[in-house]
Amino acid sequence: MQLAWKIATSPSLSRNYADLAGASRPVHFQDAFSLRHPAMPAEKRAKLFQPYDALDGYSDAIRRKRRQYEKRRVHTPESEEKLGKQLAKLARLCPNSRAALRVQAVLTVCYFVPNDLPDTDDRWGLGDYVTVTGLLRALSPVSETLLVGETLIPFREIWSLRCLSLNTPLRAAVPGTACSTRA
Repeated sequence: MQLAWKIATSPSLSRNYADLAGASRPVHFQDAFSLRHPAMPAEKRAKLFQPYDALDGYSDAIRRKRRQYEKRRVHTPESEEKLGKQLAKLARLCPNSRAALRVQAVLTVCYFVPNDLPDTDDRWGLGDYVTVTGLLRALSPVSETLLVGETLIPFREIWSLRCLSLNTPLRAAVPGTACSTRA
């Protein structure tokens, strides 16, 4: 169709190829070419002309670039001390992953996820706050990480921590704060 339009609109082409403008696909009857190259069904031919992403991941990068990120919040000395006490109490309750599974602490953790855009000038202070609720599987004071469900969270990124349930009489040992995030 596009070739027919070019032929019809181009004066030099229209003289030489006018007979091809309305022609259909060549038909080969039982010759070597038609046996090696059978006609493609219309459904498969339509797939050839569907849009595709020429630059893999480019549309995702544009979408992330347009998003509005939050600035990293700064803990007050009081809130940082409170969070440190909560983590210390959890570390005493769950010194290893077996103890964490035995205690079965269900936590809600609000933490900061920095953006990963390499060309943003102030990218270090921008990101999103994500809330995760799940079973505490491990807590490592050495690597300063918390494993809640399948999510590994560094201590430095935690904004708030709340214990929803604890399978031990020390339930009151881990009070928490609510996480306020954007929707």
